[in-house]
Amino acid sequence: MDNRQRIITFKILRLASGLSAERVAAALSLKEASYRKYEYSDRLPSVETLQALTRIYKCSLEEITEAYNYHKSVRDMRKNGKIRNKLKRKVTQN
Repeated sequence: MDNRQRIITFKILRLASGLSAERVAAALSLKEASYRKYEYSDRLPSVETLQALTRIYKCSLEEITEAYNYHKSVRDMRKNGKIRNKLKRKVTQN
């Protein structure tokens, strides 16, 4: 039996629903770049946006909560310096 824990992210939920980021952004009345900030853990959605994402992705409240918690933990680790933002890493490499 596989004991690995599955990770649920906003991107995984979007892909599972067969939607493009552009389409989800339009459904949320956002620019695609603004929506992508949720997928990159650069921004956390509001409760209202989470409710809308649950409808858009056609997923359970449990799944959207797991995705939110994953992205929140990534943001917290970045904030505490445990992981670095990919964008910062690219800038320092150039």
